[in-house]
Amino acid sequence: MEPSEALLADGGIEQSRGFTCDDAIEMVGFGRFQKRLLFVTGALFSADAMQMMLVSFISPAARCDFDLTIAQEALIASIVFVGMFVGSYVCGTAADKYGRRIVFLGSAACVSFFGLFSACAMFYEMLLFGQFMVGIGIGGVPVAFSLFAEFIPASERGEKLVLLQVFWTLGALGEAALAWIVMPILGWRWLFVFSALPSLALLALHKYVPESPRWQSATGKNRIACESLHAVSLYNGQEWKLGDYQDLQVTKAKENDASVLDLFEDGYTKITLVLWALWLSCTLLYYGVILLSTQVFKAHHHHGGDLPVGHCHRMDADDFARAFITATAEIPSLVIAVLMIDRYGRRITLVASFGGVAVFLFLLAFLTGHMWWETFAIFCARAAANCAFTVVYISTGEMYPTAIRTTGLGTASAMARVGGFMAPFVADVLFDASRFTALMVFVFFAAATARIAYELPETGGATLPDAVPSASKVAAKIDGDVLAESPGGNTAQA
Repeated sequence: MEPSEALLADGGIEQSRGFTCDDAIEMVGFGRFQKRLLFVTGALFSADAMQMMLVSFISPAARCDFDLTIAQEALIASIVFVGMFVGSYVCGTAADKYGRRIVFLGSAACVSFFGLFSACAMFYEMLLFGQFMVGIGIGGVPVAFSLFAEFIPASERGEKLVLLQVFWTLGALGEAALAWIVMPILGWRWLFVFSALPSLALLALHKYVPESPRWQSATGKNRIACESLHAVSLYNGQEWKLGDYQDLQVTKAKENDASVLDLFEDGYTKITLVLWALWLSCTLLYYGVILLSTQVFKAHHHHGGDLPVGHCHRMDADDFARAFITATAEIPSLVIAVLMIDRYGRRITLVASFGGVAVFLFLLAFLTGHMWWETFAIFCARAAANCAFTVVYISTGEMYPTAIRTTGLGTASAMARVGGFMAPFVADVLFDASRFTALMVFVFFAAATARIAYELPETGGATLPDAVPSASKVAAKIDGDVLAESPGGNTAQA
């Protein structure tokens, strides 16, 4: 039988002898091509981070201009997550069916156009529609993550995927600095305009956005996949030492279209539910901390440290300065993630991160009126939340095979938007009524999620699967790969 003649294996996956995409990616290594791709996919991360940070700055200003209630102000941020809920699933399934590249570029186009549309909003409902559509575009971020991950050798994936998260941090810091400069002088509409420009500029780099050879192979396009891998090898200056496209192992599923139901087959149910819970809580906590900073800092404009219920407040230069300071927490959090993720494992890092969020938000509840201690507590809570977000992103991509990876990331990201939708109502509306109650809600979610995180299998050092084995086989293979790569034969996690 020729290598290109497929053999039916477990899970409805066709396999053949020869080399795999993993073999090819390991051979070409992390070189010039991956560095360029890191910049391109990272640019989308930065642009979308700017849009997410944007809502915490424009919501208070729009509330004053449109004479809104506190609940209507919260909805400006929440509607973005409603759009992301829709966009995450649509973009994830579309990327598995039509490819990563077209969804990547469509996401950038949607964010830029509707960001400019929001700047022109003449009334509240128009602003809500613009932000809903921006959210749909941001729902494509997991596709960029998958695209980059599928070009990285397994041995370097943890470190390099953290580098991708650096671009999110740069975008968040850039937006905080931009708001500090633009808002006091030009107002929130111009902040929308400047924040939409990076996504618009990204479209000019379209020729540098490749298609994933893993996706091409998984959909039966072996000749094109092999040509793509040859091109990567050539660009990296590596001699091609593997066979022709006939030797590329076929991983085409019998059903070409990935479905959310695939995430619950072959024992994946527990993994999927745990990941969904982690994403929901992680997003609630991350954006909750960001929005809390606005509420906490503006309270200091009134004697006694408490705002009158329903009060409209425009942020001043000091508020933007403190918001920028807390945003810098994402820099040390990435350093911590790099140091912990491969030394102690994804699972332990997640448990420690969520535990850290719980501790510092608990302390914040008892620091009323002490501005710089409050700033410190928010700084630490944001660092821990961002560290958790980084590890959740990486772990999710490693749990699922190529055929359903972006569907897995997309649906998990969609569940996260439920947490994102809740965040403004806890951090704004509930906080406006009772500071202590709002903070205790966040503490409860952080502590509970720290326990849930321990249920995930460790994924450090394992190759990305292409086929769809049972979840128990995935966990066994992951633990075996980690065992093989750990010094002295010991795993790096409990």
